[in-house]
Amino acid sequence: MNVNHLYSLFRKELPTFQFFVMDVGGRDGLHNRWDGFKDFAQFILVEPDPVEAKRLQSIGGKNLQIVDKALWSKPCEIKINITSSPGCSSVLNPDMNFIGLFQDPERFKIVKQYDIPATTINDFVKQKNLKVNFLKIDTQGSELEILKGASELKGQILGIEAEVEFAKIYKDQPTFRDIDSYVSETFDLSLYDLRRTYWKRSIAGHQGFPKGQMIFGDALYLMSPETMLKKFTERESLLTAVFNGIFIGMTYGYFD
Repeated sequence: MNVNHLYSLFRKELPTFQFFVMDVGGRDGLHNRWDGFKDFAQFILVEPDPVEAKRLQSIGGKNLQIVDKALWSKPCEIKINITSSPGCSSVLNPDMNFIGLFQDPERFKIVKQYDIPATTINDFVKQKNLKVNFLKIDTQGSELEILKGASELKGQILGIEAEVEFAKIYKDQPTFRDIDSYVSETFDLSLYDLRRTYWKRSIAGHQGFPKGQMIFGDALYLMSPETMLKKFTERESLLTAVFNGIFIGMTYGYFD
């Protein structure tokens, strides 16, 4: 079924219904999985790198808001490290002793640093009168701190996609088990999928199998239908959760 038609049906049943997606670490823009939702969904793209944020603002998009701030667990000023490969940039310092064991470590070399203001997701959505139904975070090691700043949105956030590390690429960063525990306990979400990425040690070159060591991945957390039925007892809140859950499930291929 066409998502625009489905949205119209949802609005007839629940006139106040809206769908909000926040993408934190939105370098290169929204994933094309959201293309079918651009006519009605509200997208918030957070990119702290001032150069990339300016580029994204110049492109624009329907129902798309670009936020050139950092997010953290509390309001503060933080330093962002821009690396030679911009996708490796982080507010944390790369652990070059560990990274140097693997192929192409030069991409983590810090080439610029910016001091930028940081706020929390809790404060941001209050100030802008927004909601967050689905949250995607890819911030190279600072995902847990950002999630801690969204704790007041329990019950509103029905899905999270977060980059998680199984090895510490950045100094003092949390790993998968820290994020997995926090998300399940704080947001009542269950782990549905885990896409894993492997690195090969530089000493191996191109010999043998391509896998190497499991370093990081993308974890997908969703609120199960059973949890929704237990959690939301009023008609409007249950319908809102179910409708948002349907959209999130359709986007990631979960129709059950």
